[in-house]
Amino acid sequence: MTKATSVVLLVGLFALLSPMAVVCKKEANVPEFMKRRLQNGSNRCWSTEDCGFEQYCSRGICRDNGSCQNRSDCLNPRNLYATVLCLGRIKCSNEGRCFNDCTTLPCGNRPVAGCIEDPCTAVSCFEPYESCISNSCGGCNAVFYNAQGYRVCKSN
Repeated sequence: MTKATSVVLLVGLFALLSPMAVVCKKEANVPEFMKRRLQNGSNRCWSTEDCGFEQYCSRGICRDNGSCQNRSDCLNPRNLYATVLCLGRIKCSNEGRCFNDCTTLPCGNRPVAGCIEDPCTAVSCFEPYESCISNSCGGCNAVFYNAQGYRVCKSN
């Protein structure tokens, strides 16, 4: 008898190599997000639901929470991470980690606008979006993100 090696998938957490054979009777037992990730063999995603535990979808790629490629990733509401609470500017470090720079003003040199209405409800976005962040730096701005973590409606 030959030893069979198979991959056991622990939903949303990690894959574990096992020297025992595992037989899946139905493909339906595998969650949809894992099927998609297994089919394309990468960490690509259509939404944060496609990503693993403590990950978010950033421009179609699953990233660990708190990690970033640019500042926009740090502002994405699906990117959940702990940070120092201060009135500093949120930034993406050279090492690819989100942090709050307490030595700077939240809006840099731009004035903070006194918005009467929440920009996310006052501004229209005609592209599909999943979340919005109100930004009062230099005006009453709404920053929209689609399910893949791309910033959309940038003209607003």
